[in-house]
Amino acid sequence: MISSSGSPGAAMKIRIRGYSSNGSSDPLYIVDGLRMTDISGLDPNNIASMEVLKDAASAAIYGAEGGNGVVLISTKTGTQGTAKVTYDFQYSIQSATHLPKLMNAEQYIGYQTEAGNMPAGVTSDYDTNWLKELFETSPMQKHNLSISGANEKSTYYASLGYLSHDGIIKGDNDKYERFSAMFNGSYKVNNWLKVGSNLTLGHAVRNYVYENDIERSVVGSALVLDPLTPVEYTGSVPGVIHELLAQGRNLVQSKDGNYYGMSNYVTGSVNPFLQRDVRQSKSTRDELMGNIYADIDILEGLTFTSKLGFNYSNLNGSVYTPGYYYNANFYNDYPGINEIVATTHYWQWENYTSYVKTFNEDHNFNFMFETAVSEYRYKYVDASGSPLTKDQYSYAELDYIQSQERSTVGGYSYLDRKLSYFGRVSYDYKGKYLAQVSLRRDAAGLSILPGPERWGTFPAASVGWVLTNEDFFPEIFLSHVKIRASWGQNGSVSNLKNYQYASNIVDSATYPLADGTYVTGSKPEQLGNFNLKWETSEQLDLGLDVRAFRDRLTFTMDYFNKKTKDLITDNTPPLESGNAASPINGGNVRNRGFEFELGWRDHIGDLNYSIKGNIATLRNKVTYLNPTISRLNGVGLMQWTATAFEKDMPIWYFRGYKTDGINAATGDVIFVDVNGDGEINEDDMTYIGSGIPDMTYGATINLEYKGFDFTLFATGSKGNDVLMGLFRTDRPMVNRFATYYTDRWTPSNTSASLPKADVDPRYWTSDAVVYSGSFLKVKQIQLGYSVPRNLLRKISFSNARVYVSLDDFFTITNYPGIDPEASSSDDNALGVDRGFYPLSKKVLFGLSVTF
Repeated sequence: MISSSGSPGAAMKIRIRGYSSNGSSDPLYIVDGLRMTDISGLDPNNIASMEVLKDAASAAIYGAEGGNGVVLISTKTGTQGTAKVTYDFQYSIQSATHLPKLMNAEQYIGYQTEAGNMPAGVTSDYDTNWLKELFETSPMQKHNLSISGANEKSTYYASLGYLSHDGIIKGDNDKYERFSAMFNGSYKVNNWLKVGSNLTLGHAVRNYVYENDIERSVVGSALVLDPLTPVEYTGSVPGVIHELLAQGRNLVQSKDGNYYGMSNYVTGSVNPFLQRDVRQSKSTRDELMGNIYADIDILEGLTFTSKLGFNYSNLNGSVYTPGYYYNANFYNDYPGINEIVATTHYWQWENYTSYVKTFNEDHNFNFMFETAVSEYRYKYVDASGSPLTKDQYSYAELDYIQSQERSTVGGYSYLDRKLSYFGRVSYDYKGKYLAQVSLRRDAAGLSILPGPERWGTFPAASVGWVLTNEDFFPEIFLSHVKIRASWGQNGSVSNLKNYQYASNIVDSATYPLADGTYVTGSKPEQLGNFNLKWETSEQLDLGLDVRAFRDRLTFTMDYFNKKTKDLITDNTPPLESGNAASPINGGNVRNRGFEFELGWRDHIGDLNYSIKGNIATLRNKVTYLNPTISRLNGVGLMQWTATAFEKDMPIWYFRGYKTDGINAATGDVIFVDVNGDGEINEDDMTYIGSGIPDMTYGATINLEYKGFDFTLFATGSKGNDVLMGLFRTDRPMVNRFATYYTDRWTPSNTSASLPKADVDPRYWTSDAVVYSGSFLKVKQIQLGYSVPRNLLRKISFSNARVYVSLDDFFTITNYPGIDPEASSSDDNALGVDRGFYPLSKKVLFGLSVTF
C-alpha cells in the first residue's frame, strides 16, 4: 500500500507484486462481486473481510481485469440470533510530524551571500519557519450506526456512517466530509431459491489544496520560500505594497485584513497562505453502487447464480480563482470559475453455474462455467468563464459570469464494453493432491481494440500437494505442510482510451483557392494501428505453507516471477510528419521476488498473544522496448525530465547527472563523465535512483489479557529512493535544507560533504537531490478495554469497548524531507517529492458499543 497523499479524502494506492505497466498498475477491486477501480467512498466499518489475490491462477476468474492483482472485499451481513445495534465512534487529534529543518534567516543570508546571489550586509526583521506556520493541530471524527440480524429465512445488515476530516494545513481549505449508507440483505424464498442485494449510497464533499505540483503546491512553497519574508505584514507595510496599490493591483489580504508577505528574493515562488486562499477548490461526489442476485439450486450439487451489479457516480468539481496580484510570475487579472461534471455509469451482468461432485468418496470435482457482460460509460464536461474586463466582478458560480467572450466549454466521453466466458475445473484427491485449471476468453469493445485483436485468451493452472495427509508422513510437530505451484495469464487494456488504434479524420487548416475562397481541409488524426492488442501479465508462483506445534506456528513462502508483455506504449518513431503515431504494443516488464510470512500465537495463563511478521523482496526491470523507442520520458520538473522508462532499467527510474564527491581544493562538484567524451552534458545523464523499494516488511503484535487488548503494527521499506523535485536550477534563491549551510564547503572546511554555496546548477539535477527513502513507521499503537459482560447486562448492552491509539506517530528514516512515503498518483512520478501533502500523526480515541 502506497500513500499517494495525506490530504483528507485522498485515495490510497495498492501495488500487488510490483509495477507491471508503464501506465496504470492499479489492481482490480471486487466489492461483494462488483468490479471497482476506487474504494475511497467505502466506509471501513462496513468491511467484513479483505483478501488479496496475488498469483495469476487465483486471479484468473477476473481475467482481463486481473493483470495487476485483485483485492476482494466482503461487506458485513447479518448473523443468526437476535437483532444487534452497534455504534462506533472515533475522535482523533492530528498534527504534522517529521518536519525538516530548513535554513533560518541567518543561514539563508550567509548562504546566498556566498553564492553571489545577495549583496553583503543584508539583514532582516523576520525569521519565518514556513512549515511551522503552515501546519496546525486539527480534528477528525467518525460515527457509524448499524443494525443487523438473521433468522432461518433472511439476513439483514443496515448502517449509517459519517466522517469529518479536517486537514493539518491551517484553515478550512483542506476538509473532507462523507456520508454513507449501506443495506445488505438476503431472503430464502423456498428450498431452491435465494435472493439478495448489497446496496451502498455515498455522498462526499472535499475541499482541497494543490499539492505535489512544482508550481502550485502549497506545501512545496513552504519548503522553498525564504525565511526573510513574513506570513503577513502586521505593522507597517513595505513601500512595494503602496506602489502596487497605487498601480491598481489587487493584493490579497488575510482574514485579519493584513497583506500577505511578498518575497524580495524568491520571485518565482509564492507565499503558501496566499496560494492556499486564491484557489478555492471543492468537489462533491454522489455514488450509488451494489448488486442484486439470485441463487438457484437446480439439482443436488448443481447451482446457478445470476447477479446484476451497478455503479453510478456523479462528481461535481469547481475551482474559483479571484483576481489577485502577488508578483510578475503569479497573478490573475480576471477572476474566474472553472467547473467540471464527471459522470460514471457502470453495469455488469454475471451468470455462472457450479457443479460439485464426489466419486468413490475420494475424488472431489468442482466445475464452474461463467458468462459476463459489462459496460462502462464515463462522460466529462468542463466549463470555465471570467469577466471581459478587470473591473467586472465574478462569483464562484458559472451563473454569475458576466461575459461569454471569455468562456470555454470542453469535455470528452469514454465507452468500454466487455464480453467474457470463463470455465474452471478443480480436483481434490483425499485432500492430498489438488489441481485446478481454468480458461477465460475476454472481448473488449471496438471502442478500445480493433476487431481482429479484441479477443484475449487467458489460461491458468495450479497444483498442490499436502504432504501431511500422506500415510508415510511421520506424526511430528508439523501439522500441515503444503507445496503449491501456479501459472497463469491475465490481461489489461487500462492504458487505452477510445479509438486510439483508429485513424480518425479530423478538420485541419484552412486553405485558399484560386478564386479567393477558403476551404477547410481534413487529415488523419494519427497513423492508426489495427494490430494493437491486450497487455498480458504472465506469472509463475511457487509456494510453501507450514503449520506446526498444534497450529501455533505458521509459515508461508512464495517465489513469484511476473512478466508483463505487449505493454501499450506511445510510439515515437525516428521520423514523424503530418500526423501522430498510434500506440503500439512496445514493451515488456518483469517483476520477481520472494514473500515470507511467519507467525506465532499462544497463551500464558490469561494472556493471549500473537506475533506476525512479513518480508517481501522485489526486482523490477524493463526487459524489452520496441527498437523504434529509445526511451519514454516521464515526469518533468521544469529544468529537466526526471524519470524515464528504458530497457534494462526499473520502471520510471530517476535520470540525471552522477556526482563523485567534492573537489576539496575548490568546493566544486565532481560530475561523472559517463560516456567518456571529456565533456559534461545531457549525454551523461544516467540512472541515479528508483522509487521502487527492494524490500518491504511489516510486523504485528496482539495481546489480550482479562478484557484489555493491545496492538502494535509497524511497516517499512528498504532500497527505495526519493527525489526532491523542488530545488530548481532556474530559482537559485529558494530555501533549502539547513545541512546545505552547516555542511557546505568553505576555505576553512575543505572536508565538507556538500559543495560550496556557488554550486554548478547541474547539481540540482543530479543524484545529489536523490535521498534514501527507506523507513520504518510505527503505524499503530492501540490499547483497548472491553467492559465485562456481567456488568453490561445491567444496562442491556452485549459489548462495550473503549480504546486509545497512536497512529503514524513514529518514523525512523534518513530522508530529510517531510515524509519518506512521498509518492504520486502518477506511476511515472513514483518517489518524486514535488510538495507532497504529508501523512499526519494522530492521537485517536474510540468507543464501540453493541446492544
